[in-house]
Amino acid sequence: SAVHQALTRHGNVSCVYTTYTEGSHYPKSVQPCVHDGQLLKGKDFLKAYLQRRHKIQGWYGIFDTAFFQRLGGMHQLGSAWYSPYSDVFIPIKAAAASDVILIDAPLIFYRVHGESISIASADPEAYSSSQIALLNAVEHLLADEENLYLLLKWCVGDYMEVLRRSGKARIKDIADYSRALKPFSRKLKKHQGCYRLMVFKKTLGLFKNLLLRNKTNA
Repeated sequence: SAVHQALTRHGNVSCVYTTYTEGSHYPKSVQPCVHDGQLLKGKDFLKAYLQRRHKIQGWYGIFDTAFFQRLGGMHQLGSAWYSPYSDVFIPIKAAAASDVILIDAPLIFYRVHGESISIASADPEAYSSSQIALLNAVEHLLADEENLYLLLKWCVGDYMEVLRRSGKARIKDIADYSRALKPFSRKLKKHQGCYRLMVFKKTLGLFKNLLLRNKTNA
């Protein structure tokens, strides 16, 4: 209903996203406050998405079928069968090709559970290979340096979290990962200092967490 109203109001738009809520069980009573859909220029939606300003799941958008086919549909990214960043690829491609309607209301429920691969995965290689494939695929679509920085920040944060889950982080792992990202990170000019500080802080946080875990388990 909310999507139909937004499309009626804004006309022929090829892509609509809503926000989501999450939990281990579906709420017994769901009465989201539905706001009018906001029509955003693709570049504005992309900025908000990469800033993670709204809770958006990339493959839970609503697309015109022909438009989605022109985007190329889903893509396998990296070596892992579950391709962690295929869902991130979709809204980036959509924002580069079209205006986007955003309904800032949690009309989607995302069930969180221990067997979810995005929560349980402890395979850093799966994430790093998918991230490199994503960056190669979307670099030309990001439009400005800040967007590249934001996507790198997203990737680094996810990688550090997967290392934390694995419990086997080494300085060598992070050095190898940083080298893999270098073709992209070296293109940062204004954001180079922010990028290096971000990597340092996330690395420090990772090893503090692992040290505390080891002390607790000792």
